[in-house]
Amino acid sequence: MFPVLVSLDNQDGLLMPGMSADATIAIMRLVGVVAVPNDAIGSVGEMPMLAAVLGIPSATVSAAHVERAVVYVQDSTTKAYTVRAVTLGSGNYQVTQVTSGLKPGERVALLSDVRTAANRDTTLQLMQSRSGITGITSGGGGGRGGGH
Repeated sequence: MFPVLVSLDNQDGLLMPGMSADATIAIMRLVGVVAVPNDAIGSVGEMPMLAAVLGIPSATVSAAHVERAVVYVQDSTTKAYTVRAVTLGSGNYQVTQVTSGLKPGERVALLSDVRTAANRDTTLQLMQSRSGITGITSGGGGGRGGGH
């Protein structure tokens, strides 16, 4: 949202000091285009982490051909996901046009939950790797025992 100063004719005196309004100014309207929720758009840097959570084999994930953005497309038969490079067009706060790389009707993964799961997995791996350090055990505890 952006603040805008507007001058209005108030000959009838219906507008009073302190009143406010919300308005939408359409600067472009695209009809009949392929568009995805912004939450479905991933970056090249996220590919390995998100692909792992979605069960995509790491051997099939390559950033070499991706310039800007990817989506994770679900196969309608197997329900498995694949990474797909896309070219983005115009967008707003909710959706973005995909000008190439995606067909109408293809299903894409929404990534907020996938990112959360990937971050959780990374944190768990870090905690497990630290469990071998002296003083950190995987058995919990930590309080003083009696009688020492």
